[in-house]
Amino acid sequence: MKKKLLVCLKAFVFIMFIHQVKAQTPAYKGIFVDTFDAIVGNTVKEDSLLHYLKDSAYNSIVCYQISSVVSSVSNSTKNTNLASFMKKARTQYGIKNISASSEVYETFANLISPYNRSRADSNERFNYYYLEFEFWNVHSTSQKSASNNGYYCTNYLSPKGYNCDTAGAFKYYRKMLKSLDSLAGKDGIRSATYVGKPNLGQGKFIASTVDLLLCDNYTANINNIYLNCQTRYSYFGSGTKTIQIVPIFASYSPDGPFLGDWLVKAPVGPHSEKGVYNNYFLPKFNAETAAWKSKINIIGYQWYRYSGMPHNGNYTASSACNSPGSISFSAVSTTSATVSWSTAGNGISYLLQYRVSGSNTWSSPISVAGVSTTLSNLTASTAYEIQIKTNCSSKSSAYSSSTLLTTLASLTCSTPSGLNASSITSITTSLNWNLSLGALSYSIRYRKTGTSTWTSASSVLPTIVLSNLTAATSYEFQLAAVCALGTSSYSASSTFNTTALATCSAPIGLTVGSITSNTALLSWAAISGVSGYTLNYRVIGSSSWNSLGCSTNSINISGLLENSSYEYQVQTNCSSGSSSSYSSSVIFSTPIASCGTPSAVTAKAATTNSITVSWQNSTAAISYTIQYKKASSSSWTSISSTGTYKNISGLTIGTNYNYRVAMVCASGTSSYSSSGNITTMSNSSSCAVPNGLFVSDVLNDAVTLNWLPVAGANLYTIQYRKVGTSSWTSKTTNFTNKTITALSANTSYQFQVGTACSVSSSNYSSSFTFTTSATTGRLLNANLGSQVNSLDSLSRPVKSIEEIIPEQQFLIFPNPSPGNIFSLRIRLNQKESISIALYDMLGKLILTQTETTDETGFMEVSIRPDFDLKMGIYQVVGYTGGKEKLACKLIVQ
Repeated sequence: MKKKLLVCLKAFVFIMFIHQVKAQTPAYKGIFVDTFDAIVGNTVKEDSLLHYLKDSAYNSIVCYQISSVVSSVSNSTKNTNLASFMKKARTQYGIKNISASSEVYETFANLISPYNRSRADSNERFNYYYLEFEFWNVHSTSQKSASNNGYYCTNYLSPKGYNCDTAGAFKYYRKMLKSLDSLAGKDGIRSATYVGKPNLGQGKFIASTVDLLLCDNYTANINNIYLNCQTRYSYFGSGTKTIQIVPIFASYSPDGPFLGDWLVKAPVGPHSEKGVYNNYFLPKFNAETAAWKSKINIIGYQWYRYSGMPHNGNYTASSACNSPGSISFSAVSTTSATVSWSTAGNGISYLLQYRVSGSNTWSSPISVAGVSTTLSNLTASTAYEIQIKTNCSSKSSAYSSSTLLTTLASLTCSTPSGLNASSITSITTSLNWNLSLGALSYSIRYRKTGTSTWTSASSVLPTIVLSNLTAATSYEFQLAAVCALGTSSYSASSTFNTTALATCSAPIGLTVGSITSNTALLSWAAISGVSGYTLNYRVIGSSSWNSLGCSTNSINISGLLENSSYEYQVQTNCSSGSSSSYSSSVIFSTPIASCGTPSAVTAKAATTNSITVSWQNSTAAISYTIQYKKASSSSWTSISSTGTYKNISGLTIGTNYNYRVAMVCASGTSSYSSSGNITTMSNSSSCAVPNGLFVSDVLNDAVTLNWLPVAGANLYTIQYRKVGTSSWTSKTTNFTNKTITALSANTSYQFQVGTACSVSSSNYSSSFTFTTSATTGRLLNANLGSQVNSLDSLSRPVKSIEEIIPEQQFLIFPNPSPGNIFSLRIRLNQKESISIALYDMLGKLILTQTETTDETGFMEVSIRPDFDLKMGIYQVVGYTGGKEKLACKLIVQ
């Protein structure tokens, strides 16, 4: 009875031991692979690494030196080698997670992401983007000195305008981390980062941003393995998001804060690295009772690094030398065949021998460096035995068991005959021919008659259907038979003609070309005799389409979002007034806009102590940095702007200044534009009277008064009255225009302007007379004599003055315009975003763009259509808050 009880207890203990082992097996066991660039592409080093990983039960790796392994050319040898390694690691060695590591975002955006997107097989793609930037490291973030290497300061922080300290480094890191997480999301993978010693705020931000934290737990004292990271975990768990964390243990140097000595000496079995997590770290974490623990998910552990780990387990470089397995054959003919086999153990080369089945004599051994070779000079219809053995660094395996290979029988291979085409449509046809004796398959090639380039296809049957052909086009095609002996010669050409497209069929042959960050050329096969086409396009995932009418079979669309995926489809508009169905959608993606130097940088002197610098807008820009200085000084002053101009005040009277502008983008900051020169206005002894008076935006109860600037002016005084009355109403402004409201409709007024300077004030100017409108419409540029009511002949009515914010301005100049450029001067009551739309007389949208005023509500911007506008009248409409607020007519002549 006691014996039975003892057996039961032993069984129970064994089952509990197995249960505990399984419970402690982590979902993630990783290691940093240094010198990764020296491993990929080297079969011996790859196999050595992968055998070590499998023997040690690693399922995750982080790859260093990644920029040396990946090429921007998608089909390069580098990328092919990397893809082969990753697929082998996942399919043969149990590796689940492969992370690409870099210290800068640009490596991911320019190399890793394009590589990932180019691989169709998920086994060949990275599934983590891992950022390793030690922003807390004073040694690297400070200026270079005898005690600091200044690496980050010299290479990243200072060139990009960040302070050389840990605060500046975190600001730079924060921007990179947000961009990396966004990029990973777009690529359908996860983001990860390395964390050392953050403060509470930094730790909370990092945990809320990425998917996985690899947190350093470097210590030489095994008993401190949990206490060393407890405080930082409380930081990461202080937010609302549950974050996955992997602690990093290190065996890098026996004399540093690492566990090298302990790993070598620890009495915990052949894989001592497992004991650090299972026996020392995990029990203490599981015993943690703090509230923050509910937001921490420890999914496993990571070791630093492969070259520093003691290979003291079951695996050694020479412990296994096994015979190859899985011998297979391909390209078998009557006289040759290719023999392939799987890698075995630590093989560095192989010996192959073969013989006719039943014979006693083997061939001389053939030495092979790789895992395949081609045998030739064989006999047709003959069975051969194949054996292979492995040569390792210090010994060789036994030969494998024999695998049989039978060569093909000798058969003739005649050229196919009886070629014909049937079931011909505008884009498809069925090709047919007679059976060829001995043919295993057929090789088909075809091309447009008269061209030089063939398109190839194959079929095992004496028929094939060709698709995606061009309508109303002559083609020629040829055939060859593929037999055991080889391939016959090609037949003489036969021809066929595709039919014309139906007049009102949906377009085919949709293509996309000339793609930039915000434009693309869309084209399709033309259909004769139609009135035009309707094109729909949208961002993938959007519920609404953008529609355009086209008179030809191509159109260049603009205003696209950078780094976005779009789809488009086309409908035929027939002469009869009916329309076809829409074509199938074609998908294309816009790239990230480059960060170029700002263009059209100019400046003007606004007053005696201020200037205004302006430049051309760019969709790639997040903001702009403006620098200015006295021409005699060597020190620049920097300010920023999110618009396309900046007012700079507090300058010296009558002084020459230099100015320049740089663009700040998601990918970094551009170089500065060429330096320009501007001189502030002088303070003259007299104060000139303004001239050049004119009015614009004339309404029934409002008008904008305008005049030319006066040198030295600090302020302008305006007075106005009804013609024939004696009482003036006065206003003041710092600008050279003023909007007046509460006027009477269809009434004549006159106004005068005076200048206030630092030393004196001028007399008033001569009076300028104008008449308000009799309607609620708006007149433009009354000084030009184009008194055109903005409601005339327009399908889109302008809002009445009651619906327009008082003292707003929406001025077009020059008007009339030559049609290739015009400018808008806009003043709202506050800083606001305004969408500008240009319509033709039929209400067709020609272009849109969105701008933002400065803090005072003022903006002046140039509009450049993609093509020269035809002569006629157009409507320019401004929308704020999604509602039409301002409108003007534009005359093109």
